[in-house]
Amino acid sequence: MISLTIGWVGVISYFVRFPEEGNAVLAGAIVAIWTAAWFAGRAQYARVVGMEAKHQGDLARAALAAQQARAELDTERSRIARDLHDIIGHAVNVMVIHAGAGKGMNDADSDTRATFETIATTGRAALADLDRMLGLLEGGPERAPLPGIAQLADLGASISGEALSVQVTVDGDPGAVSPGVGVAVYRVAQEALTNVLRHAGASRAQVTVVIADEVTLTVTDDGRGGPHRPGRGLTGIGERVAMHGGSVRFGQGPRGGFEVWCRLPLGSTG
Repeated sequence: MISLTIGWVGVISYFVRFPEEGNAVLAGAIVAIWTAAWFAGRAQYARVVGMEAKHQGDLARAALAAQQARAELDTERSRIARDLHDIIGHAVNVMVIHAGAGKGMNDADSDTRATFETIATTGRAALADLDRMLGLLEGGPERAPLPGIAQLADLGASISGEALSVQVTVDGDPGAVSPGVGVAVYRVAQEALTNVLRHAGASRAQVTVVIADEVTLTVTDDGRGGPHRPGRGLTGIGERVAMHGGSVRFGQGPRGGFEVWCRLPLGSTG
């Protein structure tokens, strides 16, 4: 269109300046301009069609590559789920079976039977969690609600026993916290209490959740305390909190023992 306009301006200017050239020259100029414009338009159209075809081809190749990547990812996720089920599921099942047998021993006192019952109950809960998470890993529907802040009291009760007393305090409305953040708070508390049982030599642990403009979780104990030693548990806590845009701190508690503290945004509840 621009070339055609320039051509017409040139022809008109020429014949205004040299009117004696006649109609034959004018007709020839018009034909030449239209011919040049037609070829230029066809060339431009061919370029546009070629670029569009290349673009569509690139999109098709990208979609195919993404589809293949998803298929490979699904295959790998299924393999991991099977391995976890076969290895961890089998081991926990054995623990639950032996705990049930120990609870039924005639010469076991009440404290021993209570300990075996705690082991069995915790093992069955772990199997349920494992089964639920493996279903999600394989892309299946969620078969039961994931635990959150409202289940922290049950977590504390399941861990409490002769060796360790766990107190749980929740200040605020758990419903104001998104499900994802609620699960993160629960898992952090679960891992922190597991560390208390394994490493702290404590007799008491306190889990405190405060829900306001954000969520804070504090887990303290009256154990040996001291600086934290890097390990999978604390590293996993840090990664889980960071995934939700929060921050975490480990170390000596204000009154001795060990403290795990983290802060997370409420997240979206919609």
